[in-house]
Amino acid sequence: CSSDLQTTYGNPPMPSNKLIKCKYKGQEAVIGTSGEVESCAAIEKWIKGGCKGKPKLPDEPQYAAMIVTKDGDIFLMSGSTFPHEMGKVKWAIGSGCDYALGAMAAGKTAKEAVEIASTLDVGTGLGVDVVVLKGRK
Repeated sequence: CSSDLQTTYGNPPMPSNKLIKCKYKGQEAVIGTSGEVESCAAIEKWIKGGCKGKPKLPDEPQYAAMIVTKDGDIFLMSGSTFPHEMGKVKWAIGSGCDYALGAMAAGKTAKEAVEIASTLDVGTGLGVDVVVLKGRK
């Protein structure tokens, strides 16, 4: 899993780690989020807590969360707590997602895709974080 390190609170952009290791559906996983900071923090905490109860989200949550399991399954949440199962696909979220998806479709790795998105999207940048789950190829 790869992510840029940029979070924007108006101006200027701030560095932030966006990939968080957790357990999801009984296996090692990584959460990546994009969107309004308060919503992202609330959904990350809820997922890390086992998706129990309801997360404390703002009245109008604005976020996307992508969960990647050790087996490579991707689950996507976008403004709700419904985990849409995407399967084993290459996917991206955030303002640079279209650039990253295009780069991966052209054969680039997730890390390279984030680097490419960083050159084209003003909301993407400040470096790349990569998390590899143990046992994952």
